[in-house]
Amino acid sequence: MYGLLVLVLAVGQAGYYHSKPRLLLPILLTIIPPAYLAARSRPATATLGILAYSAFGLWYGAYMITVWIYTI
Repeated sequence: MYGLLVLVLAVGQAGYYHSKPRLLLPILLTIIPPAYLAARSRPATATLGILAYSAFGLWYGAYMITVWIYTI
């Protein structure tokens, strides 16, 4: 649900076209395979994978905010 909501917001928003790939990259390229694997794995393994994915997302978001001048 979150992935679909972010996809709709990223595609439908008005603003700089530079920020759309930044918003779409984490959703389209990385959320589908982990979701598929988490659905097929044990709960402990799925929890560990989701936590690792979340940590990567936090790092990537912080990196983009601090490095890219068009972020804010």
